[in-house]
Amino acid sequence: MISLRPYQLDMVERTRSEYRRGFRAPIDVLSTGGGKSVIAAYMAYGAYEKGRQTWFLAHRTELVAQLRRTVERAGVPCGVVGDDYKDQPCLIGNIHSVVNRLGELPKPGFIFADEAHRCPGATFSRILEHNRLAHLLGLSATPQRLDGRGLSEHFDCLVHGPSMKQLIKDGYLKQPIYFAPKNLVDAASLKRTAGDYDKQGLEALMDKPSVTGDAVQNYCQRAMGRTALAFCVTVKHAEAVAEAFTRAGVPSESVDGSLSSEERKARLTRLALGETKVLTSCELLGEGFDLESAVDVKTREDCVVSAAILLRPTQSLTLCLQQIGRSIRPGSFPNSIILDHAGNVFRHGFAEDDREWSLEGRPRGTKQEPTLEVHRCAQCYAAFQGSECPQCGASRAPSPRELRQREGEMAQILEVKQRVDRKAEERACNCYEDWRKLGEKRGWNPKAAVIRWRSSWKFKMTRKAA
Repeated sequence: MISLRPYQLDMVERTRSEYRRGFRAPIDVLSTGGGKSVIAAYMAYGAYEKGRQTWFLAHRTELVAQLRRTVERAGVPCGVVGDDYKDQPCLIGNIHSVVNRLGELPKPGFIFADEAHRCPGATFSRILEHNRLAHLLGLSATPQRLDGRGLSEHFDCLVHGPSMKQLIKDGYLKQPIYFAPKNLVDAASLKRTAGDYDKQGLEALMDKPSVTGDAVQNYCQRAMGRTALAFCVTVKHAEAVAEAFTRAGVPSESVDGSLSSEERKARLTRLALGETKVLTSCELLGEGFDLESAVDVKTREDCVVSAAILLRPTQSLTLCLQQIGRSIRPGSFPNSIILDHAGNVFRHGFAEDDREWSLEGRPRGTKQEPTLEVHRCAQCYAAFQGSECPQCGASRAPSPRELRQREGEMAQILEVKQRVDRKAEERACNCYEDWRKLGEKRGWNPKAAVIRWRSSWKFKMTRKAA
């Protein structure tokens, strides 16, 4: 049986409390690296003791393998759908395998949905609709979708764990330190598809020797020796980035879905053992990926990613936070290095910023704005919030945006004062003659004074008294 951290035990109890109150489908919201799957495995053991059939659902094969290891550590007999799932009390499956076997699988009493923000998707939805009587528990660090759809169609409450900021303070996660290159790419003019940047235009923008060269140089300067994941636009882009790192003397490989499961696992193992230092991918290593759980390596520190290289600009807050979150689990380095060549932290803020989550949707195209503006130091190129760089101590002059904001605030104050003064002048008008004089002062048409006087409450009171 696995042991839980104090905050994980607290989340288990509060989640069970929601079921007792009548909710059937909460989402446990906890930062990347906080141990959501461990919480779910602990609860699955409780269901197993009661004889309840459980399912774990994930959208990628790598996540299925991770979940299986975690569930087995909890002492729950389990099998993978499509493999060895017969007569097992716990089934773990890729949603694409599960949806094709709904008629032959035993009905679950409890379903755990990994990366629950994906549940409104067609495949997840079909599975959940087919098993409406089962209790459901969603797991997500980022319960929000780029398309704006809410999660309330499948879930009925949120159970919040401690924030990433609190987990960093308590030593459960590492503090990210952010750097951005001097020449940051500008994706503002790119076409958008389904709310995010069009991949074809994005690849043309990012797959350039100058951008890749900056990424290699920054890694060698800021993160040399660390195990790093590089998040790219396409498979071709990921392969080109891996080749550039290797030419620079940094052992690197790329990983994508076209590789066999054995080859993907071999490349992940080489990364965990330190034989590979940078592993590149376009989508395979984002949501839910945990190197320690994905490979059979015994030494924990060997399995920890401590740097993230962002080479894919995105409008998705979820994607940005998920990518940064791959590098913040504790290990041999006291912090995590984020090399943001995509400008994502300037769009979305830092991963550890406090955010409000909701089951309700939002209009498509809108997003959570960063609570604090992110700046880049002119001296050391660290990204930071506030007026002084925490890395080199350099002071920051107000940006043109801040100056415009202050000017705008002052203009707004003056505008409000002017409106108040105008209303006071109008309230002081007690007769037509007062309105006529005010009209002359303001340059009104003479008829306007008559209209304003006759529509005033004082005129009506005079008529009533007469």
